[in-house]
Amino acid sequence: MRQVVIDTNVVISSVLSPNGKPSEILKLCFSGLLQVVCSESIISEYKRVLAYKKLNIAVETQVGLLNAIEEVSVLIKPIKSLSLMTDEDDRIFYDAATARNAALITGNKIHYPNEPHIKTPTEFLESLEVEFEEYAHKRYVAAKLAEAEAEAVADPKRISHEEFWQEFGL
Repeated sequence: MRQVVIDTNVVISSVLSPNGKPSEILKLCFSGLLQVVCSESIISEYKRVLAYKKLNIAVETQVGLLNAIEEVSVLIKPIKSLSLMTDEDDRIFYDAATARNAALITGNKIHYPNEPHIKTPTEFLESLEVEFEEYAHKRYVAAKLAEAEAEAVADPKRISHEEFWQEFGL
């Protein structure tokens, strides 16, 4: 299962814009397609920011969201990295992602080192689409290969294994 670390700004955006990309990511987590990686510090950060008065998020929503995130999370104790950070408060997310080789999803890429596993919600969802398309293509080719091999066994005059691969340009 693909693991992700979710920056607080993505969690907040999912509450404030329930039809946006951050919300789509959390729905994927809650459906079991992605696993959230958290630390105690990350959970504390979520609690602290969700409770900001200016956000006006109902206490029931805060508690429900935190409980849902904790249910789909693996809790880790990452080691503090030595990477340069423009915002030290974001180190907890970076260190958790690095510890588990997970994607870090944030609306503030500028706060992190320029690394390929750090993505905006849109970038992350686009990368999932590409992975899914590649997976679907591999499954299609494997099914066609199995079909061709089954036909070749039934009728030895049918296309050979090598001919099949040449036909698909592989």
